Amino acid sequence: LVNTEVHALDRRESYTIRQMYLGRMMLFLVISVLQAFIVSVGNFLLLGAYAAHHVYFSLFATCIGLIFMVIVYTLVSVFGNIGKALAIVFLVLQLSGSGGTFPVQVSPAFFQAIHPFLPFTYAINLLREAVGGIVPELVQRNILYLIGFGIIALAFGLLLKKPFHPRIQQTSERAKSSRLIE
Repeated sequence: LVNTEVHALDRRESYTIRQMYLGRMMLFLVISVLQAFIVSVGNFLLLGAYAAHHVYFSLFATCIGLIFMVIVYTLVSVFGNIGKALAIVFLVLQLSGSGGTFPVQVSPAFFQAIHPFLPFTYAINLLREAVGGIVPELVQRNILYLIGFGIIALAFGLLLKKPFHPRIQQTSERAKSSRLIE
């Protein structure tokens, strides 16, 4: 619902495309922190969910939310509507290949192959640590992988936002003029 682009009335000539990308990202990151807090606290207070470490669960959920927000925001910011579709495909692949719905060992070979390359794999493992008991080495490993995915997404956005911006703007204008999508 929130637009990834800065509205024309709010733009200043002194702002670079990368500054607008990073500035708008801050809004999305604040939303992510609020969502993670509400969901994690709601799990305990409203649903009565169990976790061995409630505070760590909430902290890990916030970390995961921030990383995934950077990934999704970058896809949508760089690729526009195409990025929204890519984010949905990414979500479906992660739900099937991360071992969150059922053990990855019983998944088809394709999902077993992509399992280590999916950020959701490490997010699920991190939350499992907070639920069942923390093994510091596993927490550190999972957080490092998630931070790595976040850095890759951020670098991707910083490198590709500027060269892709004119083409994506043009595509967006054509889509709006068709009156089929916003």
